[in-house]
Amino acid sequence: MKIKYQPEIDGLRAIAVIAVILYHSNLTLYGYKVLQGGFIGVDIFFVISGYLITSIIYKELISKNSFSFQNFYERRVRRILPALIFVISISVPVAWFLILPNSLIDFAKSILSSLFFSSNIYFFYTDADYVDAVSYFKPFLHTWSLSVEEQFYILFPILFIAIFKYLRKYLFFFIFIIFILSLIISHFESKKFSIFTFYFIQYRVWELLLGSILVYFNYQNFYLLKNTKLKKILPFLGLLLIGYSLFFFNHKIYHPSLYTLVPLLGVCMIILFCNNQNEFINKILSSKFFVFIGLISYSLYLWHYPIFSFYRYIKTSTGDYTNVFIVFLLLLILSYLSYIFIEKPFRNKKNNFKFLIKIIFMFYVVLIITNYLFIHKDGFKNRFPSIISNSVIDNEKPWNMLKDTNGKNCFLNENLCFFDEKNKKRIFFIGDSQMASAAYDLKNKIANTNKYSFIVANRSGCIFFPKFDTVIIRSGKNTACNDVYFSKLSNLILERDNNIIIFGGRLPFYITREPLITMKEAKSTVAGLKTGLL
Repeated sequence: MKIKYQPEIDGLRAIAVIAVILYHSNLTLYGYKVLQGGFIGVDIFFVISGYLITSIIYKELISKNSFSFQNFYERRVRRILPALIFVISISVPVAWFLILPNSLIDFAKSILSSLFFSSNIYFFYTDADYVDAVSYFKPFLHTWSLSVEEQFYILFPILFIAIFKYLRKYLFFFIFIIFILSLIISHFESKKFSIFTFYFIQYRVWELLLGSILVYFNYQNFYLLKNTKLKKILPFLGLLLIGYSLFFFNHKIYHPSLYTLVPLLGVCMIILFCNNQNEFINKILSSKFFVFIGLISYSLYLWHYPIFSFYRYIKTSTGDYTNVFIVFLLLLILSYLSYIFIEKPFRNKKNNFKFLIKIIFMFYVVLIITNYLFIHKDGFKNRFPSIISNSVIDNEKPWNMLKDTNGKNCFLNENLCFFDEKNKKRIFFIGDSQMASAAYDLKNKIANTNKYSFIVANRSGCIFFPKFDTVIIRSGKNTACNDVYFSKLSNLILERDNNIIIFGGRLPFYITREPLITMKEAKSTVAGLKTGLL
């Protein structure tokens, strides 16, 4: 059953998706991250979803005194699956060419969990911290929120209808109690288990139920909703609360928690009171631009994270604003095409649902088989040279792989690591954890076969700068990476001739604060190492 269209809600969707996209773009302006509270956009989506879904169910129950689960889930399937499958289907071949073997296995598992709406659980159990830099390279990390919503769509209608049927008088009382309990638990648990509370539905359901509570106020014709002064003031105040959160919240706040109520109460004010077409805030949110962005917001949300992630695999520098513009333009074009050619046709009820289900099922089968093969075949390791496949990009802690003859980890080893000391020719492998990540493979595949002694000097955040001390802000001099360490290493190098010295690390990061080199540069570096040593 249709509910009255509210263009201002599309405006809210536009704000939410723009906030999320800018947050995940990791753009900086004068050293500050653009919209550092942009993650709140997902929470705005949750409130909107709770409001719309509850409106659909409640209106049908009130008008017909019955509810069609078949029609409800058909709408959900038409709305969610086609665009999701389309984005995944395009992303899989791209991942094949860009993503290293172990990461491709993780990618495949994330795809399978996304297809079965359990990616929030998968990412939690694989320690995917939403704000960690490594998470930028997980193309479907953002589907955790879709999984939460789908879990809500499965459970909520059953509970809602059961209470409506047997305890109608207390329907919204029960919803309010669950809302309060979830909010309180999420607030206190987020202080101790931030990743757990971030991903799981029991800590997010209060945001969806907040939207449900708004339906109660609407249908009860709450007298304050008719107050013309409040209709002028509260939408403006609501927009201020949302704006404040987007600009001044950051990843350090406890979230979701009572703090999250600040922007979400702003959302509530707009949904409830921003319905006067003559008011300023309504005109903004109902404008063609905001409505357009709101209409394609689902496709924008689906596309943005894979595009940003794949872009980071290709080129990590964010300083080139021409490339950034191209990436955003590509995002807009793909999202618009997805909306026009995928979302709209599949949502059109004139198109036979049984036929659409067959198409969806076919794609599910192909995607499941493809991603199962990625996992079963160990990410098809022969796609890349082994030294790249075992690099820092592709392993959780590859710097811990190389150990000395006593079984002690070479990384951070205060006495350094010496292998095959009897050989006259020596290789010094010097640098930070990024260099340590390639030490194991280089030692076994190159040094051993060419009869070199192999000396490893790798320390965290420490590249070779004799006569300098590394200083850590707030804690002072780094005693593990200073001129004493560098002098000892220099003396060891000067003891004899016939040395090959390889040193380096996260050089782009130390110079430009950019985290990684590009895949093209990595391949060139490896090729250079092999050419020089063989």
